[in-house]
Amino acid sequence: MPITRRQFELEIDPKVEEWMRSIHSFLTTSKNEAFTFSELWEALVGERTGSGLTTSISEDFRLALDSLLELGAVEKRKVRNLDYYSYGASSFEI
Repeated sequence: MPITRRQFELEIDPKVEEWMRSIHSFLTTSKNEAFTFSELWEALVGERTGSGLTTSISEDFRLALDSLLELGAVEKRKVRNLDYYSYGASSFEI
């Protein structure tokens, strides 16, 4: 299946793009809050990490989050040894 030029540039596939859109949309509606990876996962997937987490979905989710970080659409800060993610200042376009 072909991918878009933008997906090619970001080194992602349509599944990762879908996760990127979901994560960014969720953080856009929660601009005044920051979340751990587990909290994001639970909010968007609906289950706690470690309980039935499938490897491919987890990898896609992580890649989506990392891609959003690279674009500046999501920010990450360490608070008491936990990574927190929040809405970023850069616009997100695919």
